[in-house]
Amino acid sequence: MQRIDPSKLREKDYPSTLELKIDWSEMDVLGHVNNVMINKYFQAARINLWERTGVKTLFSELRVEPMVASTSVQFFKPLYYPGIITVKTRVVNINNSSYSFEHILLNQDGKIAAFQYDVIVNFDFESMKSEAISNVFRSKLKKFTTR
Repeated sequence: MQRIDPSKLREKDYPSTLELKIDWSEMDVLGHVNNVMINKYFQAARINLWERTGVKTLFSELRVEPMVASTSVQFFKPLYYPGIITVKTRVVNINNSSYSFEHILLNQDGKIAAFQYDVIVNFDFESMKSEAISNVFRSKLKKFTTR
């Protein structure tokens, strides 16, 4: 993935918002939030979007589960305890059996600290195959698409 210029990212383009409090236990020996925790914040944002769209309930109805096929994160600024962060998410692509999220993580000062791009596949773990995205599922995701 090419390097993202955080100055070109606009908060208003990310319709799903999740605010989180940084916990002291998320710090590393260098005194800032460990990069593993940042991935945890983005995971929480994915789940938040699935809950907000109603997609989370469709997983069991359609007998599919989300599987992260790939993820890529770029770090711009460190995060520190104490602090409140905001993760904003949008859906950028909806394909046959996969879709993509973009997330921006804002520090307590409202500056972009990290960017993440995820590809998620609808997967049937019984057949061990990807599953097509249903029209209902697609319409729910489209509500959080801004491009």
